[in-house]
Amino acid sequence: LPAAIGAMRALTYLNLDRNRLAALPDELGQLTSLRWLRLNDNALETLPDACAGLSALQAYLANNRIGKLPQTIQSWRQLEDIVLSGNRIASLPDPWTALPALRNLDLRDNPIARLPGDLSGWHSLQTLNLTGCPLEDGELRRIREALPRCLVIR
Repeated sequence: LPAAIGAMRALTYLNLDRNRLAALPDELGQLTSLRWLRLNDNALETLPDACAGLSALQAYLANNRIGKLPQTIQSWRQLEDIVLSGNRIASLPDPWTALPALRNLDLRDNPIARLPGDLSGWHSLQTLNLTGCPLEDGELRRIREALPRCLVIR
């Protein structure tokens, strides 16, 4: 990414798909107008905490190497859609369930066996894709009971 990323503060859409990125600069957090961030098919292992300031973001992070999700995601209060399929995510931090605007969450093909205990913060969630995740039937039943208005895809 360019060193002068701060000069692009009005940027609303950034597509960095298929660039073999292994890390993101902290300066990415300066793009506070960013609405859509596409980082599919890279080599990312995590997101920098500096991304916490991107509160209006819609993120597409499929097919990376992300194993751990940042706690700072709770600052993404306007997050509606996030695609995390094809990563190495084994668990979601509890703050992820406190995203009031979240409508679509794609966790396909991750080694997630259990979601956080309290899913009540996902009252706006419409679609939860868990295809390819090693969930036991009891966990899947618990999720569907906690999210009765959500389409849970398995």
